Amino acid sequence: MITPGTGGFGGFGGFSPDLAQRVAELPEVDASTPLRFGPVEIDSSKEFLAAFDPATVEKLFELDTSKGAFADLGDDSIAVSQKTADDHGWKLGSKIPVKFPNGERKLTVDAIYGVGLREGLTDYAISLGAFDLGYPEAIDNQIYVRLAGGVSPAEGRKALEKAAKPYPNAEIVDQTEFKEQFNAQVNQILGLVYVLLFLAVFIALIGIANTLALSVYERTRELGLLRAVGMTRRQLRSSVRWEAVIIAVLGTLVGLAIGVFFGWAVIKALKDEGFEKFAPSIGQLIIIVIAAGFAGVIAALFPARRAAKLDVLRAISAE
Repeated sequence: MITPGTGGFGGFGGFSPDLAQRVAELPEVDASTPLRFGPVEIDSSKEFLAAFDPATVEKLFELDTSKGAFADLGDDSIAVSQKTADDHGWKLGSKIPVKFPNGERKLTVDAIYGVGLREGLTDYAISLGAFDLGYPEAIDNQIYVRLAGGVSPAEGRKALEKAAKPYPNAEIVDQTEFKEQFNAQVNQILGLVYVLLFLAVFIALIGIANTLALSVYERTRELGLLRAVGMTRRQLRSSVRWEAVIIAVLGTLVGLAIGVFFGWAVIKALKDEGFEKFAPSIGQLIIIVIAAGFAGVIAALFPARRAAKLDVLRAISAE
């Protein structure tokens, strides 16, 4: 796969179509197609469609074609996903008015495929020729390549790098690197979430510490009586720490319940976008609850120590 640098992953940067032509002519390449994306208006709705070489696309993608064939796509044809066809009542031969930047044209549905927006592609696809007619300029956003039989990945990469050398923004990535790039973006988002979580926990610990300190101050006489009837300093410290643990764990459980519910609600709301499986990490949730208990102990260190150091006689006589 050739992408326009790291900034082009999942975006709309690109390079000249001449690169795709150079790649297709390489003897190390069995099949290749550029992939382009463009905005259109279909049935008064803003959509994005994909364009690729209909002669080779099915050698590179598993599109689950149910009706028609991508090889039949011409300059006045369009392919739609099965879900979109069902939603609009379209079938093979249906005429769809599509408004391109260069003007509106009616395209004929010549293929219906199972893979769509939910699976990471788009719900509309056209040929490269149709794209050239609809847009003022053609830029390839990505190029997908399948190496010929007997060509090693190292040999294929070397040939592709040589072909892409005149294009400084072209980056060669294999399937493993592609997955790593995707995982890196997801991990960045998770890292931001964890930073926000840490800040929230830090603020919560300050709140627990303040609450316990105030509680110790307001219960000075009660604590003095407990000490007078035989409670040791160690037992008193333990009592305050357990109070902090209960507060922290209870707050965490309530937060987890709310978070899990809203997570489930978001997955349900985005079902049409491909988010079908709600799979919370039970192990991580348990670790969070345990960590909350330890955090409660830390928050209670100062209030527990202050309570244990109370002078019994002064505490009993306090008003």
